[in-house]
Amino acid sequence: MDLVLIGLILSAVAPTVWNKAILELKFIRYINHAGTGENGHCCDGRGLFCFSKCDHRFVICVDKAETNRNVNRCLIGRRSSKGIDNANVNIFGDSFGGVRNPMIFSLDIWDEKAQLKVDVFDVDDNQDDKVDFLYGNFTLSAAKSKKLSREQSFRLATAKSILDYKASVYCQDNFYGPACDVKCVDHDDTSGHYTCDSKSGQKVCLDGWSGVNCDKNLCGSEVCGANQTCTNSSNGEICECKKGVQGENCTELIPVECYDGFCKNNGSCIVNVSDNTLNCICDIGWKGETCEEEHNPCEFNPCLRNGTCVYTKNVGYVCECPYDSQGEHCENVSTCVLQEDICLNGGSCVQENLKEEWYFCDCPVNFTGKHCETLIEVPINETSDSNITTIETTTIAIIPSTTIAPKATVILRGKVDSRNEEAIRKALMKIIHDFTPIKGELYLEMEKEVYKTQEGEILTEIGFRGTADGKPFSIAEIQRVLSDSHAVMVDHLLPIPRDLPDKHSHSSLPSNAAQDQIQHDGWIHQYWFVVLLIVLAIVALVMFITFFIIIRRKKSLEELENKANVARTSSTGVTESQNAQSFENSLYFEMNQQKKDNNSKVNFKAMP
Repeated sequence: MDLVLIGLILSAVAPTVWNKAILELKFIRYINHAGTGENGHCCDGRGLFCFSKCDHRFVICVDKAETNRNVNRCLIGRRSSKGIDNANVNIFGDSFGGVRNPMIFSLDIWDEKAQLKVDVFDVDDNQDDKVDFLYGNFTLSAAKSKKLSREQSFRLATAKSILDYKASVYCQDNFYGPACDVKCVDHDDTSGHYTCDSKSGQKVCLDGWSGVNCDKNLCGSEVCGANQTCTNSSNGEICECKKGVQGENCTELIPVECYDGFCKNNGSCIVNVSDNTLNCICDIGWKGETCEEEHNPCEFNPCLRNGTCVYTKNVGYVCECPYDSQGEHCENVSTCVLQEDICLNGGSCVQENLKEEWYFCDCPVNFTGKHCETLIEVPINETSDSNITTIETTTIAIIPSTTIAPKATVILRGKVDSRNEEAIRKALMKIIHDFTPIKGELYLEMEKEVYKTQEGEILTEIGFRGTADGKPFSIAEIQRVLSDSHAVMVDHLLPIPRDLPDKHSHSSLPSNAAQDQIQHDGWIHQYWFVVLLIVLAIVALVMFITFFIIIRRKKSLEELENKANVARTSSTGVTESQNAQSFENSLYFEMNQQKKDNNSKVNFKAMP
């Protein structure tokens, strides 16, 4: 009870700590294409044999923007994920390995810079292996609020891997400034009469009030007339005519005319006849009564549907729209997105023109109609007799003559022919499997057109469509993957680089030796067990031949030794133990010796 009371007293006495700024970090993708650890070996395997892909685990450390590389010093915040199974390329969603994405960090003050340090491990049963360490500083300006904040893209890269992420910073309510360290709350009561400047957070007094807290009344509300302004002086309040009027009671309008220099920065001057005043129409990038204040039109983000506003001084702004919208302010939205189930019976919605809502449904083979609502059954054979009529039917797909089946396209640098066409097909299948929701057995129909640009560069345009498990798939998701946002992953898989409209640089074409090595490594990775069986068979054959040679040599030596013993016994005439074979050998020797001595035929009779 005493401890609880002490805790309540301390909590009441202790000052309140305000979190003034919020930092959001969102991981987009992590790429470790080689699938190796820090030691250069496969994450799961031995030597040339890679049994499975990496199980990446991430330790994320956000620190002050310094050169400290200690992943255990995380002054802003730290997160640790669980392993992500069997993926050398991780595409992050709303969460990964139990970590919320984006990651949210609360700060007492934002210093405009921070450092991100990431340790990457491969999860194993015994001990996790180190894969890589990535680090780098990033710079952001704090937005007034979460609604006005905009994500910026960053990349950490080493020779082994790449990490793409986005970050944004915004102030908490009632905090202002680049560091979110100025607190201001609008007041119009006894404590003050002011609003807060949207950028600096400084107090801006309401009309008729002054002082540090805007609590001093300049003039009474009825001191001056409607067309007059009241100012304090040593002699009391002074009423002065407002701009554009004159006379004793400030009721006479002063004719005004535009003159050079009234509007600054190329602004256009006009006369407002309703109140006889001069007004300015400001040029792009300027605002204010006389266009004296520089203005960024993207400040309040005129782009809809999470479009990105890009401003160029003296030119204007443009909205970079998501793939499912277009228009000056991204106001035209894809029908396929607004009505996800518009195509029936497994049909895929294909958007051709967002502005005019031009779309069509890519129907399965046995359905037709604007929304694939009609099942097609066409009679193909009819037999009949007096009592029975039999009708056989088949289902066919009818494609209207005005419809052209959609196809995804990609433009490659160089010429595609029979030497590399199959490699291109396999690369496209891998891109579809790895980076789109389309799964199953793929079949692709490819069309290619080779042409030369005005600069003399040879390009090949590949168009393809196909089926997944026998059903036509929509090309919209594939075309999105082939956009610039996936350039790093797509170009890594394609044998020859793409020609992108923005002329981004791409990795050069690998040499023949490098391509052969890639193909060889892929074959070993896929059929490692065949290689293992061949190696074991060769080792067994060598051992068998060696053993056979040893046995044969040993047997030959024993035979030679036996013959030598027989020869020694015959020459000395001493027989320790004669057998039948030894007796015959001796008799044969004596008969031949007698034949030589007598030079006559020897008759031999066996004794009874």
